[in-house]
Amino acid sequence: MEHNSPAVQLKLVTSHEESVGFALIRAILRQNVYVNRISERNTQGYFGVILDDNSTRPICRLYFNAKLKYIGIFSGPTVETRHPIERLDEIFKHSDALMNAVAFYE
Repeated sequence: MEHNSPAVQLKLVTSHEESVGFALIRAILRQNVYVNRISERNTQGYFGVILDDNSTRPICRLYFNAKLKYIGIFSGPTVETRHPIERLDEIFKHSDALMNAVAFYE
């Protein structure tokens, strides 16, 4: 006899801002890495960008679910520095840090 669990599955929706932010990050990183190595992971709390579809290789996280928006950039698998951003094009200010995050895993 099958038992259906009453657990509720949440459907995560990627916002337009998160999609644009991901595209900007891929455009920055394509200078140093094939874009097919850059993946996304959406969670309830943040939109994650990872290398090689591997959650132990985080590049950055976009925190766009609140009034104040942040990009969190990793300098190693567990060290994240958050930077406030008002506009999506401010992601370009963090190009060097994003490329350094990828270089850490190479």
